[in-house]
Amino acid sequence: MIDPGSSVTVHIMNEFNHLIRFASRKDLEDISFLSNIALNTWGIITEPVLEEQINNFYISQINCQLVLIAEMQNKIIGYSAFIDSRLSDKIEENRLHITNTVIHPDFRRKGIAEKIKRKIISICRERNVKRITTNHHASNIAIINLSKKLGFKEYIEPSVDDSCKNDIFMELWL
Repeated sequence: MIDPGSSVTVHIMNEFNHLIRFASRKDLEDISFLSNIALNTWGIITEPVLEEQINNFYISQINCQLVLIAEMQNKIIGYSAFIDSRLSDKIEENRLHITNTVIHPDFRRKGIAEKIKRKIISICRERNVKRITTNHHASNIAIINLSKKLGFKEYIEPSVDDSCKNDIFMELWL
């Protein structure tokens, strides 16, 4: 049995002590870093011009409180970005679309993405959002299973661009 005052117990408790909060502009560099890790994992190399466009869009999401970050010991270890009708004319009123959820590779499979998604659901309830949607690459079984665990169901998205045509689209009605 581990002594409750031992350093092992403190380490375990600290490892899972995350803060989920809205991102601010000062978080942009860390969000961009994590985004690039994810894109490189998927074999996508971004050009500086594209990276600047992505960062500008993150700023618009941050300004609308549409990015949550997971922070541990003052380090950003993950984030989730989403959009609503303020940022896309493809998103109807009372709907929020999760565009991406990225967790640093060293912190995956520790429940962080689930905590972020549960916080998104809670925020949507507070904001009277009726429907949350997301899409996942078909090979990303972990995030698909997490979405199912949280009550998301697959649906057919009628207007899909080529970059997402093989994705699994999921929705949660609140």
